[in-house]
Amino acid sequence: MRREFNLLTLTGAVLLAGCGGSGSSDGGTGTLTLGLTDAPVEDVLELRLYIEGATVKRRGGPPETYPIDLVDCASAPGEADDCNPVNLLALQDGLILTVLADQPMLAGEYEWLRLDVDDSRSYVVEDSGGINPDIDVRVPSQRGLQLSGGFTILAGNTTNLVMDWDARQGLAHSVGTDSYIVKPSIRLTDLAQWGSIEGSVADTIVDGDCPDGGVVYVFEGDVEPDDIDNNDPNPLVTAAVEPADRGGFGYKVHYLPSGETGMTYTVALTCEASNDLVPITEDPTDSDDGIAFVAPQTTVVTDGQTNRVDF
Repeated sequence: MRREFNLLTLTGAVLLAGCGGSGSSDGGTGTLTLGLTDAPVEDVLELRLYIEGATVKRRGGPPETYPIDLVDCASAPGEADDCNPVNLLALQDGLILTVLADQPMLAGEYEWLRLDVDDSRSYVVEDSGGINPDIDVRVPSQRGLQLSGGFTILAGNTTNLVMDWDARQGLAHSVGTDSYIVKPSIRLTDLAQWGSIEGSVADTIVDGDCPDGGVVYVFEGDVEPDDIDNNDPNPLVTAAVEPADRGGFGYKVHYLPSGETGMTYTVALTCEASNDLVPITEDPTDSDDGIAFVAPQTTVVTDGQTNRVDF
């Protein structure tokens, strides 16, 4: 099936296979194409991370780093979105920035992938506009923006992955400080097998309990929805409800892994996302924020299809 992608070309986590074909993972070489995309967040105008490279760990081998060669942006906000530091919040509505293109790699199973970020050259532009030099942007984890899941490179094949970084879960403001914490809320999707979920939100909901439109949370499996914390289930991805082109309100979630036979997701709407505080630490005893969800529904996402889930 042919699918088109909206690409800016410069050229948790699931186990991923290479794109099609009958290549082997025992010896030989394949190639990796890696893209970035993001979901919107309301608290800041821009989140710019200076991405120096991507480090991968092949099973049985040492970590290897591949430089990401993006042209440096000027220091002022509002510059082109295909330069370094990358404005992640510009990569929305399915837009992908390709950071590695057809990178030759040894075939085999890879245990993890990490984005290498230079904190000192990264910054946030808040709602008030402008860069505040007193705001610290930090990646506190010793592993950086690392995914614990892996992927497979098949000999003679291209593995095309997209890293979807969810700013709503991955950007936390440290209360009482001029500091933003960047967390590894990244999921990998193999563009060989993926689907989407979209839907509308009734005007009565928006006019009633959701004056800001609300936020849709998507969870893996058939689960009871919960807030963002250090305990499962956490949403795989979130999507803001926004005015639709033809009137009313709607949302869309891109690049959901579908597997070969389809994957089940729970979709829920909340009008209280602003009360869902992302934990700064990894303390599992953090208490729930107690946000309410509207009419959770399950749906099965299959390859190449867009499912409708309306509220």
